[in-house]
Amino acid sequence: MNIKKTGFTLIELLVVVAIIGILAAVGVVAYNGYTEGTKSATVKSTCKNVEKFIRLETTKCNAGLTDYIFDQKNSNNFLCPLNVVSPGRIARGAFMNYVGYSKCSFCTMKNPFKTEKSLMQFANWGGRPKDSHVGYVFVSDNNSQIDIYCCHSTPCNNTANYSRVKITP
Repeated sequence: MNIKKTGFTLIELLVVVAIIGILAAVGVVAYNGYTEGTKSATVKSTCKNVEKFIRLETTKCNAGLTDYIFDQKNSNNFLCPLNVVSPGRIARGAFMNYVGYSKCSFCTMKNPFKTEKSLMQFANWGGRPKDSHVGYVFVSDNNSQIDIYCCHSTPCNNTANYSRVKITP
């Protein structure tokens, strides 16, 4: 009597495990690249949105389309038009109040690279790009202008990886 045995040999099982391991390694690398690209795109987009929002609000204020910049009625300092000695400082202060009390999309966002930190930073970024800046939107002023700086991927000292714009209210 001839009994036919069925099943897989040890070599066949090892080949299958090796193939699955290679596919998993390639998938993890591709996934990590995808998530880094998404984080970078989020910061770039948010930085552009903050810039557009500040430009829109300062233009509305100076054109007489609103009584208070960023609708901050809690202080006479924020009255429009900004006929003051330091319009950049006033506009940044009003924007800072707006972000602090608003539920706008970028107001409550977290840094995608450091999820425990807030995306918006109201501080001078130091003038020299550093890798620790990645994922933040810095909004500062020099009295006459608002300075917006964002690093969306490392190395931050590469000009292709950050953007900086100055807005005169």
